Amino acid sequence: MMSIIFNKPNFLSSLVLSVFFVLISLFVFMPKEALGQCPGQCAYSGSCYGFPNYTYQPQYNNYCSNPTPYCCAPQPTNNPTPTPTPTPPTPTPPTATLKKSINGSPYNIGDAAINNGDQVSLEWESTYATDGCIGTGSGFYTLGAESGEDTTITEPDPGYSTTYTVECTGPGGTASSSLTITTNAVAISPPTVTLEASTDNGNTYTDQDIDISSSDTVQLKWRSTSTVSCSGSGGDFSTGGSTSGTDDTITEPTTGNSVTYYISCTGTDGSSALDNLTIATLTSYSQSSYSYFQSSYYSQSNYSYSQSSYSGNPTPSTPSTPPTATLQKNIFSNGNWSGWSEGDATINVGDQVRLQWSSTSTASCSGTGSGFDTGDSVSGIDDDIYEPAVGGSEIYTVTCIIN
Repeated sequence: MMSIIFNKPNFLSSLVLSVFFVLISLFVFMPKEALGQCPGQCAYSGSCYGFPNYTYQPQYNNYCSNPTPYCCAPQPTNNPTPTPTPTPPTPTPPTATLKKSINGSPYNIGDAAINNGDQVSLEWESTYATDGCIGTGSGFYTLGAESGEDTTITEPDPGYSTTYTVECTGPGGTASSSLTITTNAVAISPPTVTLEASTDNGNTYTDQDIDISSSDTVQLKWRSTSTVSCSGSGGDFSTGGSTSGTDDTITEPTTGNSVTYYISCTGTDGSSALDNLTIATLTSYSQSSYSYFQSSYYSQSNYSYSQSSYSGNPTPSTPSTPPTATLQKNIFSNGNWSGWSEGDATINVGDQVRLQWSSTSTASCSGTGSGFDTGDSVSGIDDDIYEPAVGGSEIYTVTCIIN
């Protein structure tokens, strides 16, 4: 017969026994995962159901052989560095250049001043302006071209300016270039008008008042400068609005009466020019009879004559001092007077001519040539002559009578 005797355990033995039972309880009742065994759904299905942010590690099989408590290892928490997107190259900014040519001169940049009537052409160039160019300014057109020439622009009026601009566009933006054309103002001279009368069918004229006989027929002539229209009045005198011309249909004054004829012209500057002359018809009219003889002295390729107060056969006169006569001209052109000088001259349209004559040992002088009148003076200035028409010429002569 066996007998079992229980001895009273000492304190150390009791402590060891208690620890043993605790460890046995933990092994039985705690999840296997906590002891290192992988969960079945992880070990056998190849996924980590119920374990977010973990990935299956098949090499661990049923039990994990590394420090990770599960066979489902955590996913990396750091995001991978993204591949940078290539930056497209910056487009090259466009350029634009505008040049001008005046009357066919070489093209160049910059502003310019021109005269009325000058012709201006524009030329433009650009780079990287694939979207084309646009022109602005009176009559300037590019038609979208990146470069080209325009010979049909509209130049500014005298005294005004126009700015022309070309604007060119491309992927890199917009560029522009400009220049300004100024047309010089045209100097406007004040208007002038001269009214003259003729009693010999227009062979000679005078701008002085005259006396006529009842049988005379008067013809009036007028001329003006820097005017746009003229009007006449007095004795049925009419200009028809013309700035120059003749009227041979006027009504002469009756015997013993006089008529003053007027002309008024409007200038290009808006001001007015006036002139008049008076014609009187005498009750009786007689013309003195003179005898003439040809002198051996002359000037300006015209003979001089001596006037005698007697009738009968002429008697040659031999003066002690030969007479002289000098004719000079002074030309107003481009705003300046040339100064007095002898000899022939060529003028431009719009130039004004004055004639000056002088003489010695003479009694009187007379002038010939369109509008040239000395008034019988031995010296003087006539600024009312008629300049020749374009392409024509006129000879002006002074003839002086000896003492």
